[in-house]
Amino acid sequence: MPAGPGDERATGGMITYDGEFIQHLFLTNGTFTPIDGAIDDAEYFAVGGGPGSSGGVSGVRYGAGSSGAQVLTGLIDIPNAPQAITIGVASNGTIGSVTPANATATTIGTLVTALPGTVAPHTQSNGANSPNGFTGGASTGGTSSGGGAGAAANGSTITGGDGVLSSLPTGSPVVYGSGGGAVSTGGSPVGNGGTGAGAGSGSAQGGHATTRGSAGGGGNSTSGGGNGLGGLAFIRYAKVYAPPTDTERRDVDIWLHDFRQQPSIQLQTVKDYWVEKFLQGSEQLFFVLPLGEPKAVFLHEDQLVLAHNMYWYIDHFEETHPGDIMVVCNARHITELTWKIRFGIFSLLAKTPAEGLADILAGTDWTVDVAPPSIQLYTMEEMDATALTLLRNWATITGYELSFDTLARTVSMVAQVGQPRGIGFRWSYSIREITREFFPPPATRLYPVGANNLVISDVNPTGLPYIEDYSFYEAQGLSTVEARALYRKDLPWVDDRYLLAVNLYDAAVARLAKLSQPRVFYKAKVLDLSRIMEADAY
Repeated sequence: MPAGPGDERATGGMITYDGEFIQHLFLTNGTFTPIDGAIDDAEYFAVGGGPGSSGGVSGVRYGAGSSGAQVLTGLIDIPNAPQAITIGVASNGTIGSVTPANATATTIGTLVTALPGTVAPHTQSNGANSPNGFTGGASTGGTSSGGGAGAAANGSTITGGDGVLSSLPTGSPVVYGSGGGAVSTGGSPVGNGGTGAGAGSGSAQGGHATTRGSAGGGGNSTSGGGNGLGGLAFIRYAKVYAPPTDTERRDVDIWLHDFRQQPSIQLQTVKDYWVEKFLQGSEQLFFVLPLGEPKAVFLHEDQLVLAHNMYWYIDHFEETHPGDIMVVCNARHITELTWKIRFGIFSLLAKTPAEGLADILAGTDWTVDVAPPSIQLYTMEEMDATALTLLRNWATITGYELSFDTLARTVSMVAQVGQPRGIGFRWSYSIREITREFFPPPATRLYPVGANNLVISDVNPTGLPYIEDYSFYEAQGLSTVEARALYRKDLPWVDDRYLLAVNLYDAAVARLAKLSQPRVFYKAKVLDLSRIMEADAY
């Protein structure tokens, strides 16, 4: 559920809400005060004050462009203590031979300091450099002046550099911290400032900045330079959802069926309940009942269960004295299609993915729903295999994923299972613990072997019984020859399901494309998302 009033974890600034986030915007000085402890991984966006520019020196030079302010963004851990927010003050442009005053920095406590833009002195023809590390534009001589650098780009002759484009904090793209424009010899042409900064002017006052942290444009000595614009500070963090206690009861809708597979008993509360889903239809349901639950006596072996808009079969249940009853269920297709075994040799010879799917399901109670339109032919051979094993192996060979409808007893082969849920995982919000492991590429040369010692030499463009992939090492600057000499890693791969060399070759290329790259594994403990969203949304 989205954040709203009452979900704030701090006070201060102008508070708004965006999805799961609470946002605090400061345009003037204030205090950000946590109210329920430290806030880890808060996102911030800070812009220093933008300076004005001068009018230069009469008859000598036009005013050069001052630079845009520093723009900073990232994540910070905010301690459980008030944080003083100081917003960078802009400075105004000046008339005559006077250098503008310095703008000031924006600070978030002692955690973040966004420096102000750099003033271009009236005695200077080149544009000012920005604190973000970009260079002001150079004068071309005479009375010309250079544009100020922006927070994201160098200035150039008479033109200011652009600042940083961001959708924070408004939700719409805005450029912050742009450099001021300047003027050519003779007063024309004049240069534009970076987006949101003031333009130069040879006949009037330089333009004023219009976006936070941007600088005013240089002008002439009579009318003066333009004014900069002050900075801002922005902090946002995710709404926190309290994890349930172990004794909390869950509201559910689980129907237990009798041995004739007719609905008999409805469970409406359980101690815990979750579903685990993996690719190729590997799905399990778990729920926990208190040992004294009266309806527990209706549990039995091979029981059909309706829950989570799916049919399941009880795989087993465990009783712990004293304690609970843990019930473990497999999705209906896992049980029913494992019960069906094709004894002897089962062969699919030169079949399309759709033809193979239909042949595998023949003789079962399951039918095809969605089949791939591909006309490419594949071959597979298995011995004494279950219908589920045949389906999974066929999906692996053809490169598709399986999707099961347990209510309609249908099977689909699709390019990709799943759909975007709009659910994000964020540290200190929904992720309790995360581990990342790094491993080098396990193979760079693969020797594939199919059924009856089938090899790929006849279909491999190189004529060799192996394929190679050194792309990772080549990306590090090594030549193919160097990578082969230093990092050749042989790996045999035997898979008797492949009867055609071309299918074996295609599968080997796809396999080596993964094996030849470094592997990064993530393991995370997350909150129960069904408690955050609707019960069926995860």
